[in-house]
Amino acid sequence: MPKETNNRQSLIPTQVKWENEGDAIEGVLVHKEMTMYKDQQRGRYLVKAAGGLKVFLGTFQIDQAMVMVETGQYFGVTYLGSEGTTKGNSFKTFDIWLAGQEGSLVDTATGEIGTNA
Repeated sequence: MPKETNNRQSLIPTQVKWENEGDAIEGVLVHKEMTMYKDQQRGRYLVKAAGGLKVFLGTFQIDQAMVMVETGQYFGVTYLGSEGTTKGNSFKTFDIWLAGQEGSLVDTATGEIGTNA
């Protein structure tokens, strides 16, 4: 949690890690950019949330959905858990929503990205 001193909030964001089912963030998108992480290009998102500034790295699913979120829009991301592939690998699944829009940006049953999944 950002340190507050005399009603001031830190400008250094707290990193959000998707570790436990139900981990979530919601707030206003301040900035988004693509960055290299472990030899893969990933989105990096800065959010003004209720508890202060937060930052998180995208996954394939998050990065696809975040294309539809513009700077200044209110949105949310919730970690739903991990799923396995037929090859024995696992991947994290998310619910991603945009304020003022019905439904999720991700069809939680199929994982497909759409404007009203």
